[in-house]
Amino acid sequence: MRSRSATCWRRNALAAALAAGLGVLLTSALVQAADPTPPVSASEGAAKPAPVHEVSQRDKNFAPGKLTVEAGDEVVFLNDDEISHNVFSRSADSRFNLKIQRPGEHKRYRFETPGKSIVRCAIHPNMKLVVDVVEPRAAREPHAHAPPASDEAAP
Repeated sequence: MRSRSATCWRRNALAAALAAGLGVLLTSALVQAADPTPPVSASEGAAKPAPVHEVSQRDKNFAPGKLTVEAGDEVVFLNDDEISHNVFSRSADSRFNLKIQRPGEHKRYRFETPGKSIVRCAIHPNMKLVVDVVEPRAAREPHAHAPPASDEAAP
């Protein structure tokens, strides 16, 4: 049988622990409520993700058969066919082999270097996709905020 003082001591210790935990939660909530800084999303300040282009494989053809992308863009190859494919390129600017791609699967490739890439299927040699990889728009266009060039010499 426990003594009355031991039981009271345990109750008081439990109550103190609960009060301390509640105090920590309330303090945390108050600090967050008082902080005027809005939460920052993961995308803020981060580089904008490169565009993604889709190429379908159906009836032993790529669709579209020609594609223009910017360097750094990603192409998703979707096997919408009822047979397997093996997408690859031996072009100087884009050498890759995505290996066997079963029906319903998709695989990705990022085109990094400007130039012309010929993409084929290793299983179906008549399949052909031409990918023109161009410089990113930011590299092609002058900055809109750049001051105009002046022919006058400074005084």
